[in-house]
Amino acid sequence: IPKSNAMFVLQKTLLKGNSIGLLPDQSTMKGIEVNFFGRKASTTPVPAILAINYYRPVVVVACCRKPDGQYEGFVSDPIRPEKDKSEKAEIFRITEEMNQKMETVIRKYPEQYLWMHNRWKRYKNKKELLAKD
Repeated sequence: IPKSNAMFVLQKTLLKGNSIGLLPDQSTMKGIEVNFFGRKASTTPVPAILAINYYRPVVVVACCRKPDGQYEGFVSDPIRPEKDKSEKAEIFRITEEMNQKMETVIRKYPEQYLWMHNRWKRYKNKKELLAKD
């Protein structure tokens, strides 16, 4: 989907009753800071915003190759928007919970996490980003 009209296409798809797939682990200029592996990481709030606006759950899905050559599929429990909470709080909660569910899969198969970009490139104090022991 071209960036120029991506939100329109996503909204139209949801209005038709279809589901969408997004890759939320990219650093973005309009990201919000939520935890990812114990560190703040800029994460797109788009999945959370769409979930709230269209009252749809966010589900983290992954497929990983096992040592025996077979594949294991992961489908997380749905993260559902809560109607009685503030939009800002829900965007933060859903986005952070999405990261946590991604962490679960990455911890199981870290060698298969395709990470070809610097998710923390906008952070000035790089020492704060060192892994916790």
